[in-house]
Amino acid sequence: MGGARASAGLALSLVCVSFSAIFVRLSAAPAAVLAFYRLALTVLIFLPAWPRGTRPFAEVPPAWRWAVVAAGILLGLHFLTWIASLGMTSVAISVVLVSTHPLWVAAGSALLWHERLDRRAAAGIATALVGTVVLAVGGGLGGVSLTGDLLALAGAVTFAGYLLVGRNLRSRVPVLPYATVVYGIAALALVPALLLLHAPLWPYPARQWLLFVALALVPTIGGHTVFNWSLAYLPATAVSLALLGEPVGASLLAWGILGQVPSAADVAGGGLVLAGIALYGLTQGAVAQ
Repeated sequence: MGGARASAGLALSLVCVSFSAIFVRLSAAPAAVLAFYRLALTVLIFLPAWPRGTRPFAEVPPAWRWAVVAAGILLGLHFLTWIASLGMTSVAISVVLVSTHPLWVAAGSALLWHERLDRRAAAGIATALVGTVVLAVGGGLGGVSLTGDLLALAGAVTFAGYLLVGRNLRSRVPVLPYATVVYGIAALALVPALLLLHAPLWPYPARQWLLFVALALVPTIGGHTVFNWSLAYLPATAVSLALLGEPVGASLLAWGILGQVPSAADVAGGGLVLAGIALYGLTQGAVAQ
C-alpha cells in the first residue's frame, strides 16, 4: 500500500515540479526576488511542522555544521542562476540543462572522493555532453540565449554542490528539519544579491504574490518534498529517473501555456541529454534530489 501511494505521489509531484519554470516565466519579478520568496515562504510553511522538543541536528558532528551553511548558500545560488536563465533561454533548454546536475555530482565525487565510474556511466555522461553542445549550437553560439544556457548550467553545478556538501548530513537529519534550516540559510544568502541588484521585495500586485506562493507550494513542497518522501517507499533509481520527466513536462506546459514550440535542435539535444542522464542513473542509482 505504501509503495502504491508513493507511486501516485511521485506522479503528482512530477506534475507539480514541472510548473516551476512556468510560474517563473509568468512572473515579472526579478530572479533574485523570485528565488528569495520561493525559499522564504517555504520556510514559513514548514515552521509549524517543526518537531517540538527535539534536536534534529544533535547527531551532526560540530565539525560538519559548516556544511549546513555551505549547502544553503549553494542552494540559494542554484535558484538564483536557474531562475535568471529562464529569462534568457527557452523553458525546454533551461530545464534540460539544469537537470544535468547528476553528472556534475559524478564529476565532483570523482574529483573529491576518487569514486570511479564504470564504462556505461562514462558513456552516459559523454552522451549528455554531446546533447548539451547540440542545444548550445542550436540556440546560436552567442548573445542572450548562450548566457541563459550558461546560467542554467551554473544552476546545475551549484545544485550538484548542494547535494555533495549535504550528502552525509541528510542521513542524520530528517527531511523536514533539514529542508527548513537549509532553505532559511539559502534565503538569507540571497539578501546580498537583492541589495547588489537593487531588486525590491515590495510592492507587488496581488497576482505576483500568488505566483510567489505558488512557487513555494507547488514545485517546492508538492514537488521536491514529495520526491524526498517517496524515497522511503520506492527504489532511489526509480525516483531519480522519474525526475527526468520534469524537462518533458515543463516543455509541454511551455508549449501549451507560453507558446514555446521546441525546435528540432532542442528536441535532438534534449533527447541526448536525457538519454545520457538516464544511462548514468541506471548504472549509478543515485541521482535523486
